[in-house]
Amino acid sequence: MLDIRGLDIIVSKGDTEALTFEFEEDVPPDNTSVVISLKRYSNNNAPIWTKSSVVKNGEVTFQFSSEDTNHSPGIYKWDMMLTYTDGEIYHPMVPANFQIVGVVSSV
Repeated sequence: MLDIRGLDIIVSKGDTEALTFEFEEDVPPDNTSVVISLKRYSNNNAPIWTKSSVVKNGEVTFQFSSEDTNHSPGIYKWDMMLTYTDGEIYHPMVPANFQIVGVVSSV
């Protein structure tokens, strides 16, 4: 299960998912590097994981493996960082919720 509510993401524990973001304003050029990070709390130093991709035609897609979502159910924080081809770095959002929910079949 994948549910998006604003910037908040809700996934089922252990699921594999693909998540595509479409930039609607200030569309970054193709090949802009995009990294998303997941932390237990936004002030933690080390992320649980990071995912990298690049912008193509105003979109960027990330693949989540079952290992990426196989964490204790709860609310984590995620954010996004863009690195343009000229080296400029931009954070287009504040950290948002990434909720992992348990599923009946694995409880």
